[in-house]
Amino acid sequence: THWRAVAPIAHDYTLFVHLLGPDGALLSQADGQPLGGRYPMTDWLRGQTVRDHRTLPLPPELPAGDYTATIGLYRLDTLERLPGVDAAGRPLPEAELRLPLKVAAP
Repeated sequence: THWRAVAPIAHDYTLFVHLLGPDGALLSQADGQPLGGRYPMTDWLRGQTVRDHRTLPLPPELPAGDYTATIGLYRLDTLERLPGVDAAGRPLPEAELRLPLKVAAP
């Protein structure tokens, strides 16, 4: 994922990537500090783009099908999500980017 600081960042946020089932149930997640905590968000410069790589583990029993991946940021101390916008500048519903994800059979 790519992140851009549009203003100074006052807190170090936790990045989340969640896999949701067709019923919206959480099936897997990969939460953690961007860049493994090596470059705190409070050090990011306005206008800077930061790239973070995250691997989402899939449960071995997960059947092939259509799922949703959600991506966003939250404060670990309050669990409050950081509002975000998409590439067109529209606010993200629920402060998360939702992406369709197709899982194929091995």
